[in-house]
Amino acid sequence: MKGKQTTKNKKKQLPVNPNKDLITSKANSSLAEDLENDIVYRHSQACLQKEGRARQLEAVVWSPHTQYPHILLQPGQRSVYEHTDDIPSHVQPYYQSNSMQHRSFFASQRNYNRRVMKYVIFIIVCGIAAFVGLCTEIYVHQPRDLLVLREEILNHSYGKVLELGAGQGSSIGLYPYPAHEIWMMDKNLTLLKRLVQRLPANSYPSYHILHKCVEDLTSVPDGSFDTVIDFFGLCHYHDPVKTLQEMQRVCKKDGVILLLEHGRTNNSIVNYVLDHYRSSHALNSHGCIWDRDIQAFIKTSGLRIKELRQKHFGTTTFCVGYPK
Repeated sequence: MKGKQTTKNKKKQLPVNPNKDLITSKANSSLAEDLENDIVYRHSQACLQKEGRARQLEAVVWSPHTQYPHILLQPGQRSVYEHTDDIPSHVQPYYQSNSMQHRSFFASQRNYNRRVMKYVIFIIVCGIAAFVGLCTEIYVHQPRDLLVLREEILNHSYGKVLELGAGQGSSIGLYPYPAHEIWMMDKNLTLLKRLVQRLPANSYPSYHILHKCVEDLTSVPDGSFDTVIDFFGLCHYHDPVKTLQEMQRVCKKDGVILLLEHGRTNNSIVNYVLDHYRSSHALNSHGCIWDRDIQAFIKTSGLRIKELRQKHFGTTTFCVGYPK
């Protein structure tokens, strides 16, 4: 009986494979060879050895089955997986990880950044195109807009009117019916000769010409006019504040002062352009200084403002006021 039981126990025992240790050693050696042949692994080990951390626990026990990252990053360091230009495309990480060091993560992140940059560049280009288009539209339609503004502001005029810096008489024919007598003053004799040729022989209102420096109104009595007008003249005068004060002096207390000027704005980009081209513009426009602060001049002169608004990025100032 004992012999039979021993035979049965022998049958139940599994056969022992004498080559098991040999197979295991071959597998470990093949894994070690794969690690040594992998450029990522060698790069990682070189970085760790350079920093003296190659013998730390996480570096020593790393294997495809562990959860330790094979690159130990210190705060502020960048992962080698961010630099994949020198790594063959067929090389893949040994294990799936959600770590920041995963090559596919950085690849997708770079692709995302490229897409974002494309959208940003597209938006910037569209913004520049829209700004250029708006500037072009303003440049093309500005003469028409200025004519509309001139007609609108002249509707406030009445009675005896003094227009400073009349030039060639751009306001002839635009005065409303309440304005019955127009005095047009300018110091440029050449422009006044052209103005005489444009004046109608018989018209209402009646037009008169004064060849006189606009900044010197000492010979004009106080309160002589119901309306005093200046169109785009403050940019030429040597002392704009004094001129505004003289305009208030010759205007009646219940009169009105009309200003249509161009100057600085609240937009720093437009002001930069005005400052940059100031000299060339003054040279080509008989001394026009187009970057003056018109609103500051109005405030300093003490003019009481009834209506004040701006157009064309704030470069054109429309002002209706009363003497102080």
